[in-house]
Amino acid sequence: MKKVVMFFVGCFFFLLGTSLISNVKGSSGKEPITWSVTPSAIKATAGDTVTITLTGVNAKERHIYGIKEFLNAEGVGPQKTEITIDNKSLILNASKIRYTKPKVQYDSGFQIPKLETHYGKVEFSLPVIIKKNSPVGKVTANVVVYYQSCDESTCLPPKEEKIPFTIDVDKSTGELVPSSEENNNSSTFNTAENTQAQDNTQSNAGVHVEAQTNTQQEAKKIDAPVKT
Repeated sequence: MKKVVMFFVGCFFFLLGTSLISNVKGSSGKEPITWSVTPSAIKATAGDTVTITLTGVNAKERHIYGIKEFLNAEGVGPQKTEITIDNKSLILNASKIRYTKPKVQYDSGFQIPKLETHYGKVEFSLPVIIKKNSPVGKVTANVVVYYQSCDESTCLPPKEEKIPFTIDVDKSTGELVPSSEENNNSSTFNTAENTQAQDNTQSNAGVHVEAQTNTQQEAKKIDAPVKT
């Protein structure tokens, strides 16, 4: 009798595990998103900044969220996409990350009016600084991405993935020049730093106009005839 009970208990947990795996992969049986890094091998010099591209391809009808955090009135929101590098000889310049323009829309699940989401193919252009004291030779590292995949009704638990790449650090000096492809695609990317800079420029322009107006008013007061 005990053997029969253990058999059914084992079947139950097997089916439960299979169901959980199916849910993580989505109804189609595919991973919710696949990640890659290009180039996977780079030659550079200590002190240089190299650019690598993290590419994610969402499964059909699935999406991830942008690198900015959005919360609703209750302080609840989706897990934003977080990107780091796991080698101490390398520094990810997070303020310079460029990414495919997201879709900004109302999210009924989290009740957030304007939430940045990425459907289909999404690219993150990552500027990576090689420390000047970095060892010469091959430096191996991973792009670590922590994200949450959702469809229109449900979200999977946040997940971490590591995508490897290698930098061959050389002693010779030289300066890396951004590729023409990167420059041509600049209009398809957003950066948090550029958005902030535009806001500051507009604010400074307003201050300048106001100061100029005040100066003109003071000049009119000085030039006005004095009544006797």
